[in-house]
Amino acid sequence: MVIRSRQVSIFCLNMVQGMPGSFFGIGLPALLREGGAGLDMVALAYLVWAPWALKWLWGPFLDGRPTLFNAVFGRLLHLPLIMASAFVLLVAFPPSGSAWPIFAVGIVCSFVGSTLQMVLARWIMAVEPDEKRRARLNATQVAGMITGAMVGGTLIVALSNLLSWTLAVLAIGVLIVLASLPFMLTQREHPSATVLAEHIPIGTASSIKEACRCFFERSGVGLLMVLMLMSDVATGVDVLLIALLVDSGYSAAGATFLLNTLALMITIPATFLTGQLLQRFEARSVLAVLLGSKGTVFLLLGVGVFPIPVVSAALSIAAIVIASAAAIAYWQIYMRFATTEHAASDIGMLTSIRTLFLMIGGIGAGQVSGLLGYSGIFSLAAAMALAAALLAILQGAKERETATP
Repeated sequence: MVIRSRQVSIFCLNMVQGMPGSFFGIGLPALLREGGAGLDMVALAYLVWAPWALKWLWGPFLDGRPTLFNAVFGRLLHLPLIMASAFVLLVAFPPSGSAWPIFAVGIVCSFVGSTLQMVLARWIMAVEPDEKRRARLNATQVAGMITGAMVGGTLIVALSNLLSWTLAVLAIGVLIVLASLPFMLTQREHPSATVLAEHIPIGTASSIKEACRCFFERSGVGLLMVLMLMSDVATGVDVLLIALLVDSGYSAAGATFLLNTLALMITIPATFLTGQLLQRFEARSVLAVLLGSKGTVFLLLGVGVFPIPVVSAALSIAAIVIASAAAIAYWQIYMRFATTEHAASDIGMLTSIRTLFLMIGGIGAGQVSGLLGYSGIFSLAAAMALAAALLAILQGAKERETATP
């Protein structure tokens, strides 16, 4: 009963991250493209993810001594309310105007969402020490974020068309608050998940420099960074999938439905299946299979064997589903590298680096797509994803050899 209640709370808190994030990641690019924006502007929507790449800067303060920052942003009870308050600012900035104010609000929401991710990961590590059960909770995290994304990205575009931009934004704000209720009503902040390092002086866990040094000195981190670079730069090309569907003849609403509703509906059971696989097989092996599948999908998009719009849509949906499943495998790997005492710092470091690589892939893809076209950029992404799959296999084999007495 406790496990199920915990899963529901984690699921709903991740919806708080997913609802606004999906709008900025999928709904906004679709609206921009439909309004005539170039691929370079569409790809710049990735700028709103900058806080996710920089959260290593404030992660150590979430693990450190009690401060005003920690008291406000280190609590799972506060962050959803802050998120809702920030998101409703979009009422003043409809997409028919300049995109830059929307990007600014998106950056604020991303700061809150990325902080929520670190604090929630710290809480999970504190209340659930068993790695196999963590796989289930990590799958629940991704499923919750996907459900939130399915609601947020699609609902705001649909309600904006049917009713008004103001009502669409306010509806998402209300849903963010409602999604926080299960945790507020059934869970409590674990003492060791609120302030883990009161006894550690400034200059160690509370020091950004020291936290970075300790992290990068750990065995295996360098190889993990190489794997993440290859796979995440390739995955960043996903940002062009929505533009590909619009250019294939789908409307912004239709393309958003395909990638933000249909794809995510398929992804929810896929995430729980991935969680089951991670309880049976080594995380790098599962990740290798997923990256190989991702590379194959990109290869088919790149060579253009199937120019039929419905087939392009099916391949794009598959790419989204695989990316979400791979995220669960990465979370399982992250929690092996993270320490309980520095959970927010370590998880923040790993996920920041991964987001940075995704941003490089997404923004880079938008800037060079004019030279390479869809065929060239997807073929390049396929090569990187397949190479990453091979690297994951080799790293997994090396880890098994090291573990063998």
